[in-house]
Amino acid sequence: MARPSVKKRLVDLDNPETKRRVLRWFGTLGGMYRVTAVPAAPTRSNRQLGWYFAEIAGALAEYLTEQEIRKVTAEEAHEILKREVLGVPIFHPTLGRQVAVFVPHSPGTTEQFADYCDRARAWLADTFGIVTNDPEPDPAKRERTKRAARATAARG
Repeated sequence: MARPSVKKRLVDLDNPETKRRVLRWFGTLGGMYRVTAVPAAPTRSNRQLGWYFAEIAGALAEYLTEQEIRKVTAEEAHEILKREVLGVPIFHPTLGRQVAVFVPHSPGTTEQFADYCDRARAWLADTFGIVTNDPEPDPAKRERTKRAARATAARG
């Protein structure tokens, strides 16, 4: 009979029910097993990503589209922001000039992503004069604010 194995990327041991299930499962095992547990860094949240694409990348996409450069999507604006905010210039020693820009992945933890968002907002304000809204921690209040802004824009 084959012994059970499990490959789980993340297990939230702060959740009491999950912790009970994991410990109960370990209790059913017999024999030798190799077990590795590595603390996981907190990842950026879906709320952060939603706010970023709506308020920051979306604002840049809207601005560039309004400038009649061409229709720019929020995803394309995200790539522009990554290059401008996170990009590291690569210089060719013989040519004595920049030949490329290395663009790393977007920051992964909530803190790193919050820092990236602050830097992106500062770049938008400095470069294009685009001021973005602060993140609203209460989703219901955020939706009310959006509705009020749309109603004001429709009237005026």
